[in-house]
Amino acid sequence: MDFNDYLIWTPSGLPGVLGGLFALAAAIFILSTTRNPAIRTHFSGLLAAEGVMMLTGIGGPLQFLMQRDHVQLLFTVHVVNDCVLIALYLPAIAAAVDTPMLRIFRTGVGRRVVTGLGGVLFLAVLAAPEDWLHRTVASMPGVGSPYTSVPGVLNGVIFVLLAASYIYGLLATVTAWRQSASPAERRQRGILSLSFSCRDVAWCMLYLIAASGAFGGLDLADPQNQSAFFRFGWIFYFAHFLYVALMAYAIAYYNVLEIDLVLKRAIRRSTVTAVLVVFFFVVSEGSQAFLSEHIGTLLAVLVTGALLFFLAPLQQLGEQIADAAMPAVQDTAEYRSFRRTQIYGAAVEDAISNGGLNGPRRLALDRLARELGLDAETMSEIEVALAS
Repeated sequence: MDFNDYLIWTPSGLPGVLGGLFALAAAIFILSTTRNPAIRTHFSGLLAAEGVMMLTGIGGPLQFLMQRDHVQLLFTVHVVNDCVLIALYLPAIAAAVDTPMLRIFRTGVGRRVVTGLGGVLFLAVLAAPEDWLHRTVASMPGVGSPYTSVPGVLNGVIFVLLAASYIYGLLATVTAWRQSASPAERRQRGILSLSFSCRDVAWCMLYLIAASGAFGGLDLADPQNQSAFFRFGWIFYFAHFLYVALMAYAIAYYNVLEIDLVLKRAIRRSTVTAVLVVFFFVVSEGSQAFLSEHIGTLLAVLVTGALLFFLAPLQQLGEQIADAAMPAVQDTAEYRSFRRTQIYGAAVEDAISNGGLNGPRRLALDRLARELGLDAETMSEIEVALAS
């Protein structure tokens, strides 16, 4: 056998590769920037598992594999990782959002239940009879790998539990958002709610469809059903990218001083880029309807290049869009001072809710104040205001 008997190239595997790498990059970002150890550990672990989920799913590197055994093995890793997600998801949200619906998953019986359930299912996937698990069947032609995996009964149980945990986490986060005590807390919880909404609406639908196939309600080995999945698969991957980006931003909001300034600059620059890309494709596709393909592409390049002479108005447009999207975020000393007190205040609130401002928490707050450049008077004012 040569190399082509084991691996092929197909763009069908790129969504999972890019989605997985994006989630792993977000996990590293949270691990390296987040001060709260519980949030740092839980969310970096959750995003790492989300990355593995994408890298082992049907829309990822599985499409590059030519051997049936390799497809079966990679999807087994995917299902085992789903069990890990069951154990990680609700405790991770509980670490960042303090609400009665989630508090049980911080250190209480709820956390032990989901951790134990994920562990039992993990072992079941490795030890269960073969007819309980997914099976590898012929894939529809023209996509990538000649094989794909369809779920069995045990997979269906895992999918239902994942959907249930996602729905519960979304309801708890939305409830916490509506009960937020401060504008900053409301902002963070609102972003988390939006993040989970983006993913849960799409992926719960996918999990329930997969569970229907596992329990015999839908034949996922049918090429027509597989074709429908690939036609609408972009929805799931787009939802994943939004989910990861919004979650990383929500966690960074209390940990990275200039996160909003960085985001605003990104909006400004992406506006200019988007205008150039749109002009290229509009001119290219429009001219190809009347001219040849090569002339249409050349004309699009020339028109897009001509736009560079009007770069200043485009940058001004980007500034206006960024200001409209984030009007309160300005690159000024006053804004940076506001963000320093906001971040320190959030750390004080967390310390108060977890036992007070003494001992190790006092040392952590003093270190944070030094990093933010806050003087003793400002620290005292914030602590007295929040403690009262």
